[in-house]
Amino acid sequence: IALHSLQQLVQMLNLNDLMNCYSFKQGLIDMVYTTETEWGKYTNNETKPPYEMVAPIYEFMGVNFNKPIFQSAAIRNALIYALDREEIVRLYYLEHATITDTPISPASYLYNKNLEIKAYDKEKARYLFAEEGYEQDATTGLMTKDGKTFSFSLMVNKENTDRIKVAKEMQKMYANIGVEMKIEEVDKET
Repeated sequence: IALHSLQQLVQMLNLNDLMNCYSFKQGLIDMVYTTETEWGKYTNNETKPPYEMVAPIYEFMGVNFNKPIFQSAAIRNALIYALDREEIVRLYYLEHATITDTPISPASYLYNKNLEIKAYDKEKARYLFAEEGYEQDATTGLMTKDGKTFSFSLMVNKENTDRIKVAKEMQKMYANIGVEMKIEEVDKET
């Protein structure tokens, strides 16, 4: 839509996302912001075609550097290599996401365009664990070092069902290399 062709623009503020979607479906409003996981609901609407825009939303897994298991850069890299992030983007973000290894948006002038993004490589992940002294236990299949299993918990806000789905997918991917990731669903205030 060319802005010069608009004769009238009325903005309606509604703080409830569910109400916004309902109002859009009923034809009460002409535009609605939706997440990438809801994108498919609106792609077949011929009267109101979707318009894709870059949003400043950032999903990440942060680790507690004070915990001994996360102090090794090799282990942190192994955890990245163990995740098939392209598959996660395809399955849960409907290919509407950009993978990066930095908190700086690829759209920002601060982004290092020469940064090499780590691709999925579970063999490299296993190798990095082995270099750090971990072995896969023959009985449990889990990575162990000095009799301790490599295990950690990922906190996910339980109100966000999309994040829980992604966390469960990550849990499966980590299990494939012998890493135990427990999912701890918490209130968003936690």
